[in-house]
Amino acid sequence: MEQLNQPGAIAQLIHPDDFRTHRRRWRQAKQAREPFEVELRLRRHDGEYRWFIGRAVPLKDSAGNLMKWIGSATDIHALKQAEAEREELLAREQAARTEAEAANRAKDEFLAILSHELRSPLNPILGWAKLLRTRHLDPSTIARAVETIERNANLQTQLIEDLLDISRILRGKLSLDVAPVNLVSVIEAAMETMQLAADAKTIDFRFWIADFGLEANANPSADAGLAWFNAQPSDLNLQPSQYWVMGDANRLQQIVWNLLSNAIKFTPEGGKVSIRLGCSDTYAQIQVSDTGNGIRADFLSLHF
Repeated sequence: MEQLNQPGAIAQLIHPDDFRTHRRRWRQAKQAREPFEVELRLRRHDGEYRWFIGRAVPLKDSAGNLMKWIGSATDIHALKQAEAEREELLAREQAARTEAEAANRAKDEFLAILSHELRSPLNPILGWAKLLRTRHLDPSTIARAVETIERNANLQTQLIEDLLDISRILRGKLSLDVAPVNLVSVIEAAMETMQLAADAKTIDFRFWIADFGLEANANPSADAGLAWFNAQPSDLNLQPSQYWVMGDANRLQQIVWNLLSNAIKFTPEGGKVSIRLGCSDTYAQIQVSDTGNGIRADFLSLHF
């Protein structure tokens, strides 16, 4: 037991980080003449700080006048350590639960995205298969159909391999095969995939070179496109190398697929969908626009 109103009796033992809280509560208790209680760290004789709970009660005479304060300090260091260990365990458990939930969400989102992408190569495969069965096509169109079916079948195989790769699913992302990529070829392949869907809705489906306002065919040949670029007057400052980037051709094509698929899906019959290729500083840009209703302004923040 100790009389806490003696100057400096306890203050010099209080941990610096706890002193202001102790002083504030002690002043409040003295002003109100009410019992005082606070948890704080006190320095022992060996210099170690330990947790204590400090209590003090006012002693009054029969007339209610304050005579003195009687206080005590109880060592609760073991209890505080146990509480800290419990909080650490709870925090680790919560972190593990959050990580597991995030992994499950990532897996679900991954599978949802992949299921959408798995359907994209099927559209041209089924479309061209029906045309080959029901129509008499010229040799060049047949060759184009076979090439499209083969390319999209290979892409389908790659997507299935991604689906079976559990480690990628758990990480929530696919690995990237980074190499020089011709964006004209990427756009050509993606547009070839979606051309039948656009034709079914009589959509005006176009590919533009955005920087110079120059239009290309809906399904331009990559080699022909690059040759065309080379043939332009030099004052256009159009360099074929502007349309080569470092990236994963399959992943880039999947991105363009998704953009075109959504654009065609939400564009009414007889509408327009355009894809623009251009450069900004040292970056290539691909922009897809359509004449659909678009996304309401209040929903944009939920998507982007």
